[in-house]
Amino acid sequence: MTGDDAESRVRHRMQHVEDMLEELPRVQRALLTLSRPDSTQRLTPTRERSA
Repeated sequence: MTGDDAESRVRHRMQHVEDMLEELPRVQRALLTLSRPDSTQRLTPTRERSA
């Protein structure tokens, strides 16, 4: 998500994405957070190895 939406709208959108992720069989719990406005770090997903 990008842009400058109101916090309440962003929270609603983030909750919707969390709910969609949690419907996936391999996802137990999804928790999304916002980055700082001045952050330029890009996060890269990693795969956890099954034991």
